[in-house]
Amino acid sequence: MSPTNRIYHYCKLDTAIESILPLNELLLNNFNKTNDPREYKSFLFAEKYWKKEHLLDSDMEIANQKISEILRSDCKFISFSQDFKDFFGYEYARMWSYYGANHKGICLEIDKNEFISENSGKIDPLLFRKIQYKEFKINKPYKTIFVDHTKLFKLGEAYLKNDFRKRYFKELFFIKDIEWASEHEFRLLFYSKKFHEKEYCSIKKSLKKIFFGVDFNMNYLPSVKNICPNIDLYSLKYEGLRLNPYKI
Repeated sequence: MSPTNRIYHYCKLDTAIESILPLNELLLNNFNKTNDPREYKSFLFAEKYWKKEHLLDSDMEIANQKISEILRSDCKFISFSQDFKDFFGYEYARMWSYYGANHKGICLEIDKNEFISENSGKIDPLLFRKIQYKEFKINKPYKTIFVDHTKLFKLGEAYLKNDFRKRYFKELFFIKDIEWASEHEFRLLFYSKKFHEKEYCSIKKSLKKIFFGVDFNMNYLPSVKNICPNIDLYSLKYEGLRLNPYKI
């Protein structure tokens, strides 16, 4: 399958009918909402050009923790899936398990270009991209990231956010261990000026289809139809090893 303009967002039924679909919005989440602890625990940095008095803390582990907190202090994100090879983005078992309430939830198909257009104020093209998956080995680090503690001492947070983060944004936010590769994630990263407030991205124009998990309770179908009268709805059924959609 060639690259497509489709991206997908899995969610629970109650989240969909209580907030996402009535408001046509997706919540920008903090990184402590991810399932991967590596995404919200401390980054591991190497030290470069430092004197002891320049460190945020004499204990390098604590210093790394403080740096990690600063780097994430204004970060929000939304995760999507994308089509991969011969598979459509609504077919991923892991996504249904983690985010789609074990097939009792739904999967939204979104037009990526229209999503960009209606959220232009929140999308930097560099920060809306697919995740790369790497095999991390204890004895062979993927890449060494150096923090210049002398610059950090002189410039403070500005060095971390305006220099260091711009240089290493892919390593910090867009690379995950290969064990997560089956999610085929496409991520929006957003640097927020209102971190402690809820912020959203619109899907009013970009939402195109809704897929119901194989164990979706069809008693809720009228509610979804009422909320989304102009959106194509599909039930999913396993046929062999594949999930096939049937228009409702």
